Amino acid sequence: MFWFPGSVSTPVVGLLNVSPYLPNQVAMALTGLAVFVAIRAWTYRRARSMWDGPYRAAGLTGLWVFLTVSVFVFSGLYDPLKPWQPTLHMLEEIGTMGALTYLAFDVTRSIPVAANNPLLELLLKSSAVVFPICWVSALALGYSHPFPMTGLFHDLPPEAFTYRALLVVPCLLYAGLMAAVVLRSYLLARAEGADPPYRRRLAYFVLGHLGLFFVAADQLAWAYLQSFAANHTLHLLAPWQVSTENALFCAIGVFWTLGIVSPHQHSPTDQGLDDHKRFLRRLRDIRDNLRLQLGQRGELIGAQPSTTSDAPPGIPSCASAQARKLARRRCSSSSSPTPSRPTSTDRRLCSTAIDSTPP
Repeated sequence: MFWFPGSVSTPVVGLLNVSPYLPNQVAMALTGLAVFVAIRAWTYRRARSMWDGPYRAAGLTGLWVFLTVSVFVFSGLYDPLKPWQPTLHMLEEIGTMGALTYLAFDVTRSIPVAANNPLLELLLKSSAVVFPICWVSALALGYSHPFPMTGLFHDLPPEAFTYRALLVVPCLLYAGLMAAVVLRSYLLARAEGADPPYRRRLAYFVLGHLGLFFVAADQLAWAYLQSFAANHTLHLLAPWQVSTENALFCAIGVFWTLGIVSPHQHSPTDQGLDDHKRFLRRLRDIRDNLRLQLGQRGELIGAQPSTTSDAPPGIPSCASAQARKLARRRCSSSSSPTPSRPTSTDRRLCSTAIDSTPP
């Protein structure tokens, strides 16, 4: 028998997106945990509001992969849980398919190449229908045609390949489509001379999507070999399959983490809904700061100007108007990608608004 480091005959379900090789299962679980820890630590050091949207989705997906794959590994080592491995694997698939669906919708919202193409947008958003159909079909097939507990070199029935194809083919198609969309956005950013950190971030996302594509292709090819190839062919190709799969799992985690946490400035081709949300958050912070400065006088930013001045003697009656003018100027400067230095007029207006506040 052909031996690898560790036990190659570890009993696992034959056709799974989780590798049938135990060290690869452990590597996949640890990769998910590392992604969650890296993203959570990166957002915690900056601002609590950053743990939201894509950051939280990516971090929680990594945590879900770690938990479900860890339970799957334990179930393969504990005999009473072996019949439940198909169900446990489908729990892991909820995280995988859910993450791919989220990515597809995020690409249609944030990448103008996809947002301006109705057919491409429709194809990406169809993932919300395709993935649930494939998930339910694979679950029904797994229960109606149970697969034997197997390792790398077990011959599997043709139904096993069908089961694996239902899970892997949608991942293969949508990962390849998203990789092509992000690659085109990267080429446009490079052609227009976008900031190098921004281009580098897009490159990380292209590599992350390509990693998902190649993992799906590798698992589909190995599933076909397990169902239809001769035993000596499996022994010949198994070392390459194990090494390739393990390297791809680690590369996906590295590229996605680098793409999420890498500093960058936005390119004109990436001005979308997320940029507008960030602008509104900056506008809210400026408003709250000015409310705090002028709160003791009872003046609120956005209130209607009074026709009579109730200011005490010695306090300028135009302080509220000056503060509002300062807020509008700061809001317009915060919407640009690069912040500008405060001018002497800004400092004079700030000092006037602050000095006019009674003790």
